[in-house]
Amino acid sequence: MNKRTIDTIKLTVTSTCRTWGDDWRAELYDGREVWFASTIMNGIRYIHSVYINDKCIWEDGVYISAFEEMLRKPGDYWPFTCSCCGEPSDADIQYPLRCRHRGDQIILVIRDPLQSNCFFCKDNNTDRCSIAGTEEAFDCPKRSPHYHAYIIQKEQLRQQLFELRKEFGSNLDNADLIAKGIKNN
Repeated sequence: MNKRTIDTIKLTVTSTCRTWGDDWRAELYDGREVWFASTIMNGIRYIHSVYINDKCIWEDGVYISAFEEMLRKPGDYWPFTCSCCGEPSDADIQYPLRCRHRGDQIILVIRDPLQSNCFFCKDNNTDRCSIAGTEEAFDCPKRSPHYHAYIIQKEQLRQQLFELRKEFGSNLDNADLIAKGIKNN
């Protein structure tokens, strides 16, 4: 039996170089601008991204704290979400990330594509796509899903989370708290 290669995961937290409230995509929630599953520190918003084997899995609406929880116990998680409201379904994410533990590794099973529609299909909304602009666009045959199981070393993920916590402290993943009026920075 062939041994599967170990996959590499990279969690990034990147500054938007805009202060809180200056981002044109921000939504108003109870009179406050919010961005869910991101970090705000010193008035600057930081977006989150997850890469596996240098391929971007999802960016912006990523709960880093979900990856901390995955290290503690296996299960189904929703780390990817709509950054405007915090609901995965509003970003058309209908399936959780499944996490399993195997010794010093975690196995992440992720649906690809993560979203269930073809909003990103190259042919969508062009003359070449026969279903563009119709309700069938949600059933685009070019977006048929498959599941990928990624094997990640727990220590690699643990080290990245440690470095992010060292840099951002309690500010990491805090946009939800700020949206609820609980400031911690």
